[in-house]
This record gives sequence, C-alpha cells and structure tokens, in this order.
Amino acid sequence: MGPSCISFHKHGAAHRYSEPVTITLSIPDLTTVLAWIGALTGVAALVWQVATWRKSTHNVKVRAENRWIAYADGSLSEDLVCVIAHNTGSGAVTIENWGIAVRKHGNLAAIRPHPQSAILPHRLEPGASAAFHIEANSLRQKSSERGVPFGQMKPWVRLGTGQRILAGRGVPLKR
Repeated sequence: MGPSCISFHKHGAAHRYSEPVTITLSIPDLTTVLAWIGALTGVAALVWQVATWRKSTHNVKVRAENRWIAYADGSLSEDLVCVIAHNTGSGAVTIENWGIAVRKHGNLAAIRPHPQSAILPHRLEPGASAAFHIEANSLRQKSSERGVPFGQMKPWVRLGTGQRILAGRGVPLKR
C-alpha cells in the first residue's frame, strides 16, 4: 500500500484565490504493525518475568520485641527479648544461626537458648515467622559490662545462603 494523499484548499478573507495544501499520511504495511506488536509484547513479557523472578525468592525481615511467656500453671517467664524473623517472600529459606550484634564489640549469641525458641536450623517457609528468645537480664548485664547502649545492640539472623540480616532497630530495653 502506498501513501494516501488528502488535498484541501485554504480560504482566507483577504485572498480571492485558494492555495492548495497537501497532507500525506503514511499507512504502514501489515508486517510493520505486526513487528511493533511483537516488540511491545516481548518487552511486556520481559518486565513480567523480572517481576515474578524477584518475588520468587525469600525476603526475611528481622525485628525484636519484649516478651513474657505464660505457662500452663499461670506463672510468667522472666523478661525476654524475642528476635523475630519473618519471611515476606515467596521462597523458603533456612535460618542457621541468630544473635545480637554489638557495634565494635562483636556478637552475643544465646549459648543456652530459651526452651520456647525455634530449634536451629529452622526452615522458614513463605509467610512464616520464627521466634528466638534470650533473657533480657543477660542483655542488660552485657550492656553494662561493655558500656553499649541498647540501641546499638542489633538482633540478626544468618540464613542458609550465608546472608546475615540485621534488624533495623536495637533491642527494645531501657535501663
């Protein structure tokens, strides 16, 4: 198919004659249209694949909170700090270890984990959480021994991939 031409005349009040103006519209052939459709479809498919690939992996968030555990006899546990790892991704991951990072002073790890803590290694499925407990008094003691404020004591978990995920905030204790 070739170009189509449309002609019309421009009329002006001051002119007694008309001046022809020609506009040429190019209508693409079928192969060009199909090529553009294919290119746009390919780009859309690539964007979709990248988005689904990024969501198909684990995404672990770590936070800490104060906890007390109520036992069957009605008693409460000692004051605990609970390190919680939550997998918001769509892939499972294994938690190999956890602890409290103390800036410039190394790490604290629960040598004797609390009985209510998740057992390591722990498989963290999509949408699931795991809770690890440590006695708050031991953190208070380490804080005063090392002169480290609680805000600089950051909970962390180490994944089976070797990645270490730090909590955004320190342990939620006050002096």
